[in-house]
Amino acid sequence: MPDSASSTYAAPDLEKASQPVEKRPRQGSGSRTYANFRSAISTLRIQRRYTFQAIASTFSAATIVMALYILQYHTNTLLHHHVNVRVRLLLMAGIGAVSFATGGLIMGKVLLKVGRKRTREFGIGLVIGARHCDIRNQLLFEALFLNVAGGVLGNACGLCIGFAVIALLQLPFIVDPMLLLLLVGVSIVPGLLCSFYAIRKILRMDFENALC
Repeated sequence: MPDSASSTYAAPDLEKASQPVEKRPRQGSGSRTYANFRSAISTLRIQRRYTFQAIASTFSAATIVMALYILQYHTNTLLHHHVNVRVRLLLMAGIGAVSFATGGLIMGKVLLKVGRKRTREFGIGLVIGARHCDIRNQLLFEALFLNVAGGVLGNACGLCIGFAVIALLQLPFIVDPMLLLLLVGVSIVPGLLCSFYAIRKILRMDFENALC
């Protein structure tokens, strides 16, 4: 026959076991988006080499195109006098297309290369409760930040180079704000398109087997 002390001690455990288990509140879409954004920023801060390579691809393309646009818009050079306006526009469009396409392809290649090295990280995330859409959103935030940062910094650098050359030539510096905004937007689009393709390929990888 058990003594009264042991029976008195076991009673609270029985009552606690009979109580329903409290469910953890489900994380809302807003908090998940914020968590994915923070994860993307943390990854970019940790993997600085990856961040630098990706930003440099968009930065270099945007710098070249912006500087050429400023010089072509302001200077009365031999190219301006003896070449048709349509030919000059086609030349600028060709240089811009090649520069942006090259920058976008480099951006996508860097993102895909780093994504393949992070399969174990993504697999651990899925094990502890993350979803494929969380991985996708994190990669999208990384691509968006890298392309915007590279495009804005590159256009600013190209604008400074163009301004310095125009100042040396002692010409008035005139810019069209709408064209500047258009160039900034155009410099971001190719990198984003290539990044979307790279992200789709990354999401098709088998993250679970990477943990074995």
